[in-house]
Amino acid sequence: MDASQPAAIQLTPTPLPTWFLEAGLAIHRRGIFVGCPLDCFELTARDPLCLALMEGLNRDSAVLEVGCGCLRVGYWFIDYLNPGKYCGIEPNARMLDAGRELILGDLAVAKQPRFSLSEDFDFGVFGTAFDYVIAFSIWSHASKEQILAMLDAFRRVSRPGAKFVASWFVPRADIPDYYGTTWVGRSHQSDQPGVIAHDPNWLAASASARGLGCQFFDGFTTLGQRWAVVSRP
Repeated sequence: MDASQPAAIQLTPTPLPTWFLEAGLAIHRRGIFVGCPLDCFELTARDPLCLALMEGLNRDSAVLEVGCGCLRVGYWFIDYLNPGKYCGIEPNARMLDAGRELILGDLAVAKQPRFSLSEDFDFGVFGTAFDYVIAFSIWSHASKEQILAMLDAFRRVSRPGAKFVASWFVPRADIPDYYGTTWVGRSHQSDQPGVIAHDPNWLAASASARGLGCQFFDGFTTLGQRWAVVSRP
């Protein structure tokens, strides 16, 4: 090697703590769905936080997570944010309670997150104006009517400059554009798996009709889902 050239830097991803996967396994053993295939429990847990940080998230941002489940994703936001800045909506009480016990634990005392069991996408239940709304693998199950309800709720309760970071599937041969009116997949009311897709042009037009911007991350997916950032002027 030419001594005048710097040595190549080898970057090794920082592994998640062992207890985190063990908590996921414990929830799984209780017969509770953890929100993703178990072998991906660790791998994708911090993607939404990383994307939100890229979009300007700071420790004093007010964050709402829609469908926070067992707090696989929420834990990392709660750990990062200042006390009282995280809110989570999850209608599956059994799933949320398992996460609060096995994943969140004592961190709840220090960080004071708030939760709601609302099943109507009521972002106003906390009485808070949010800077960020996070929806990981929610639009991949929600009907167009439900997504519109979320966009309307975001418009009502967000601060100027707020961002809605959401993942979804783009239509393809095995997952066509969905025009049904109901949620598809596991929920507090169903144990049946399933995913759906939505045309990105429809998402962008729906945001625009509400005076919201909409951009898509290129070249980055999580569990096969693309990411959108809806923004409030």
